[in-house]
Amino acid sequence: MLYTALCEPVRLALGDFGLTARYGEVPGSYCDGRFNLNVQGLKVTGTALRIAFAPENPRGVQSGVMAQAMIMIEADAGALTEVVNTFYREAGGERQFDPAVSAAVADFLPAEAPGVRTKQFREALWAQFHRLAGSGDS
Repeated sequence: MLYTALCEPVRLALGDFGLTARYGEVPGSYCDGRFNLNVQGLKVTGTALRIAFAPENPRGVQSGVMAQAMIMIEADAGALTEVVNTFYREAGGERQFDPAVSAAVADFLPAEAPGVRTKQFREALWAQFHRLAGSGDS
C-alpha cells in the first residue's frame, strides 16, 4: 500500500505524456524491485522505503516512514548506471548492472530544450498528487 501511494502519482503523470508505465522488476537494473516503473520494458523510476520504529518519546510517535522515488526524466540512464557500477567496484563489490535496461522519460518523447521535460513532469506530478488527494488546487 505504501509503495502504491508513492508510485501511483508518478505512473499517472507518465500517462499524462502518453506513456504506459507498468510496475515490475527489470532484470539487470540497479536497485531493482517490483515497484520500479517501466516504460516499454525499461526502468524509468525506482523506489525505496523504510519503516523505522521510534523509541519511546513525549509525542507518542511509534514509527515513521522514509520513502523516495527516483525518476529519470532528462538523465543519461546509461551513464548513471555506470556511476553505480563504479561505486560497487570501488567498494569492493562484484555486482554490476546493465546500462541498457534503464531509460529517461525524455527518451520516449519528442526532443525539447533542456529542462523543459523536467518542468512539465514536475507540473504533471503535482497535479496528480492533488487529484489523488481529492484537491482541485494545483
